[in-house]
Amino acid sequence: MKGVISDLDLVSWENRQVIIAFDPGADEHSDISRTQLTRELRSRGAEVASVQWDAAQGKGIDDLLANGGPEKVLALLEGADFAQEDTGDISVHKIAEAIAAKHRFAQDAGGKLYVYRDGCYRPNGTSFVAQQVKSLLVRMKLAGKWTSHKSEEVAKYLTVDAPPLWERPPRHQVNILNGLLNVTT
Repeated sequence: MKGVISDLDLVSWENRQVIIAFDPGADEHSDISRTQLTRELRSRGAEVASVQWDAAQGKGIDDLLANGGPEKVLALLEGADFAQEDTGDISVHKIAEAIAAKHRFAQDAGGKLYVYRDGCYRPNGTSFVAQQVKSLLVRMKLAGKWTSHKSEEVAKYLTVDAPPLWERPPRHQVNILNGLLNVTT
């Protein structure tokens, strides 16, 4: 399977502490998977750390528990570093994808970005995106990767796919807090 499984949507991740314990001796693909999982969970608001141990002590954490006892495993988990910075980079596409998963955008005829807030589209889409980019990168422990240029790129990326605003909505559609209501259906 490639990508995020939908089961992750069933959990409230905000402020939840998560410790990732991949088997020792993992290959490069496991390192990539650990990074992707860490970033995904951080983007959902979780505090994430990972732990590692010597493969001679056990192939998996269950073996470590059997061989070293609960004290060994508890000490390992208690030493997990939740403040560890992510040293990698993240693409504009991934940032835009994370923001678009939670927010809706549209653009006017001049290409200005609007964000849907409190029942209508607001004209501060670009500044809203900049705030979201910074907030997301901070949560993902990538604050050092924030630049105004990256925020502008994400805003432009979202604008390209944003649907056009209507000059005047059709008469049979009413704007309500959570979207549009078609009164004829």
